[in-house]
Amino acid sequence: MKQTKNALSMLLNAYRSVYKSAYFKGLASVVVLTAGLPAGAANAATTIDLADSLDTLSNGIIVSDQGSSSSVTDGAQKWANGGLTVQAGADYTVSGQGTLHIANGDLILQNGSTLTVSGSAGAAAMQIVGADNALGGDKGEGSVENNLIANNATIKLIGENASLGFAAVSINGGTIELSGKNANIWAYGEGGYTADAADDGDYSAADMSIIGATVNINISGASLGARDGIEIENSTINVT
Repeated sequence: MKQTKNALSMLLNAYRSVYKSAYFKGLASVVVLTAGLPAGAANAATTIDLADSLDTLSNGIIVSDQGSSSSVTDGAQKWANGGLTVQAGADYTVSGQGTLHIANGDLILQNGSTLTVSGSAGAAAMQIVGADNALGGDKGEGSVENNLIANNATIKLIGENASLGFAAVSINGGTIELSGKNANIWAYGEGGYTADAADDGDYSAADMSIIGATVNINISGASLGARDGIEIENSTINVT
């Protein structure tokens, strides 16, 4: 099903009752779409270790291989200090329950790369967020910095409660697959807060742009949201 920008506005109005009950507080713009059943996750072969604190992995993480993966368990907090880049042709899966913080750098998905976030049943989400660059500073834990930048890449959110949350989200070409229960991608704004902390309204650049991409929605409750608005151009939204 192809959706124009105007059609998406009508769809938002149709789902206003869902929008009003969304548990993310203070979000000014949201698209909530519903559909069918989740798809399965691919097997991974190469394990990438994640840091336990902001003080390590200062040069960031570069994923260069196919079949790369990391796991987060028991609601743990993990870090990629210096950003995370999935290089052209590589694929990377992050699975489990917990948070991977991307600090002092962006999450960059290069041409032809694939990022899969695989959540599991339970209260804890599997989320990747653009973290405050100085944990314990003026904002502290829960504050969002850094961006998600994807160029002709594939983003898959599968399982349950898988999410991506960054200051701003820029997707140029490629494919977004939202096939996991409660799958969501959000732009909170630089200095904004995720649902883990109270929002004081002091944020900027909370934009999401999806240009020339295909978005496939295969699960009830999947969502795209941004505090300052979502720009969708020359893109196709498929709801099945």
